[in-house]
Amino acid sequence: MNVEKIILWTRQIGWPPSYKKCAEKKWMDLIHHALTLGIRAFDTAPIYGNGQSEILLWKALQKSPVNRKNISLITKFGMRLWKGGNNYFCFSEESIKQELQESLTRLQTNYIDVYLLHIPDEKQIDVDEVIQVLNTLKSEWQIKSYGLCNTYGWLLENFLHHPDSHIEYIEDFYNILERKAEKLIFPYLDEQKFFAYSPLYRWFLTDIHPKILLQKDEAGINRLLKHNGIKDLLIRRQILKNTAASQWISLQGLALNFLKNNSHVDKILFGTTSKEHLDEFVWYFLKK
Repeated sequence: MNVEKIILWTRQIGWPPSYKKCAEKKWMDLIHHALTLGIRAFDTAPIYGNGQSEILLWKALQKSPVNRKNISLITKFGMRLWKGGNNYFCFSEESIKQELQESLTRLQTNYIDVYLLHIPDEKQIDVDEVIQVLNTLKSEWQIKSYGLCNTYGWLLENFLHHPDSHIEYIEDFYNILERKAEKLIFPYLDEQKFFAYSPLYRWFLTDIHPKILLQKDEAGINRLLKHNGIKDLLIRRQILKNTAASQWISLQGLALNFLKNNSHVDKILFGTTSKEHLDEFVWYFLKK
């Protein structure tokens, strides 16, 4: 696996609390550094900072010498933000087309490489309507391909088995500790490629002590440590640490090797605020 398998996940760009702590220049430097390392794929969404992530990504990429045709932009639709700050979902043809135009404007591009349905609610969604509008947008060259993000069960089956479906990508939460995708998604995959996000489980799969992570509140670790099943997670984490120690590697190394050698995983999303962390992540995937 090489650097082409890495997607820079820009969720933290423009998303509190990270955005409040980090200046715009730092985010742009991080994206430029990713390009220097050879990373060419970037995952974002309108909901990340209410469009701020897409805007900052465009600002960074416009100053890059890398040609747009060599950049893969992944963004999403369906999960929206009220002016009051609460999330809501809308999957109508009108809403999808509106969201796409807003994303194209923020990213200053005339097409999206991968357009993902973001956390759909099966009670509110018409699969036929969504497939139809996505196929139309693809035929108009406004999107090159489309897929699903955080989709399971009945809804996943209906999208994948729809006669007019051309779903090429599935994106979901997957790492050595959280492996529900193996039962909920992998059995349904045919030609689709799988993108795994949160490879280190919000830094939980590192040798940093959870109490220190809690103090830092790094990448949502505070929410993780308040998880109802945190006791079980801590036990399983310790088992993995012992396994890593027996192999003379770090817990992070064990977690990344798991994904690196997983035949179901096509690409891996990595989100960070640090160039040093990105360097280390890339190093793991370049070494033999």
